[in-house]
Amino acid sequence: MAKIRKLIRRTKINILKGKIKMKSLKFKYILKSLVVAGSMLAGFSSVQAAEGELININFYPVDESYNDSAFQGGSTPQTWNIFYDQDSGGTPVELTKSVGAGTASMEYSFGSVNMTEVNSGFSSDPVQSDLMGGYVASGVAGSEPTGSISISGLDANAGYKLYFYTQGSKDDMGLNGQYLSVNVNGDVLIQSTASDLNQSSFIEGQNVLVGSFNTNGAGKLDMLFSPKSGSSVVVLNGLQIEGLGSPVPEPASIVLLGVGGLFALGYSRGRYRQSVVAES
Repeated sequence: MAKIRKLIRRTKINILKGKIKMKSLKFKYILKSLVVAGSMLAGFSSVQAAEGELININFYPVDESYNDSAFQGGSTPQTWNIFYDQDSGGTPVELTKSVGAGTASMEYSFGSVNMTEVNSGFSSDPVQSDLMGGYVASGVAGSEPTGSISISGLDANAGYKLYFYTQGSKDDMGLNGQYLSVNVNGDVLIQSTASDLNQSSFIEGQNVLVGSFNTNGAGKLDMLFSPKSGSSVVVLNGLQIEGLGSPVPEPASIVLLGVGGLFALGYSRGRYRQSVVAES
């Protein structure tokens, strides 16, 4: 009987050891999965958190002393590049960075330029009227309803957040109620709410459009402005270009991130099963 009890006790001990080992293996491979997924997530988060340079552009300002951060909301005072012409004449013009070292350059082309602060809702704001009171436009008085801006001298294949200020003025020119469509290096951003020249504050999707885009391999942002269907004019008061420091992930990349995390988890579970079989 003593031998039988000894054998039973030894068997229980071996079973207990096996369970502990299996739990240890399972924990080991789950931990590996979490580490892989965490690394992938950290890489994605760094794209969101990275910060970089800032370039501000103001078309036909009421007052050249404007130094606010506008909708971007960064620290002030900020430096703004001032332009009074409707185009750059096919010659790049230098841009001073408000944040960051060095300079960039811009070529732009629109059909007209105007300053009409008294017809804008921002005329009652002594600060923001200096940005929103003047603009470049296309599609006015029968001109071609498109405009373009090309920014060069930026980091190659890097992410930038763009702020487009677009509020009409002079209702008799048909600049109220327009919808703006912007194509940046092939990606499109469309105004969601019609512009209202009586608006006196920044409203995203209405008088300020915000989107993140990647420069091409030459460090350029090529922008084409056109009226959305149902509108006939393009209006641009100003533009802010804020560097993110890392490329903006494409939608396909985000999908691959999720697939990769699931694959890593499945792979680890498979390795865990193989280890259990090998140990048994």
